[in-house]
Amino acid sequence: MRADGTKDALVGSASPAVPPAWFPPGLHLLAYVDGGDRVVIAETDAGRTMDAAAASPGVIGLSWSANGHGLIEISRRDLWLRDVRASKLSSSLKLGAARRIPLPAAAVVRAAAFSPRWQTIAVLLDRSQGPGPPRSEALLIDPAGGPTRRLFGVSGHLTELAWSPDGRRLLLAWPAADQWLFVPAEGSTRLRAIGDIAAVFSPGSASRATYPRVEGWCCPSTLGDG
Repeated sequence: MRADGTKDALVGSASPAVPPAWFPPGLHLLAYVDGGDRVVIAETDAGRTMDAAAASPGVIGLSWSANGHGLIEISRRDLWLRDVRASKLSSSLKLGAARRIPLPAAAVVRAAAFSPRWQTIAVLLDRSQGPGPPRSEALLIDPAGGPTRRLFGVSGHLTELAWSPDGRRLLLAWPAADQWLFVPAEGSTRLRAIGDIAAVFSPGSASRATYPRVEGWCCPSTLGDG
């Protein structure tokens, strides 16, 4: 639909458990999981399905690569990557077979997303084992098979992850500490922690404010941004 709520049209029947994901290069294409547990790519202007394939087991999230050539399916225990091929003759996209991305044993996936600029995948893991305190870890993964890099770890329960538009840093949510952590993805820039997040988003609240959920990062960058 338009931003003012008009011209709404049905695209398909999507699973409420998996947020749809827009195609990054700017075309009006949408990836979603339907009621039949299929990953669907739809052309939203015409309401046309371009391709569909059986979703990976337990999928709870989707994320496109910056160039639209890859799509990851996120479950609580696994990440699955599909190549997405464009067919110029039929003006369509084709989903390749899903392949599993190796993760540390016994890790639980809290969030994962492709970088908005590069092919790197950031994944936030719960590494808690046994009766000990919770432990969280953020990794950067090369889907081409290069070495995985540990970006950040903490004794605590981190819940969400979001890339900055320029791909230079990650926002990690830490509800128990009432903080957002801004972690550099590369270089020597230091981590920055911002506290009292709940109060910032609920100023003047008479009762204890609710810690906010991260929905996105405004606004998309352009080449040449600092």
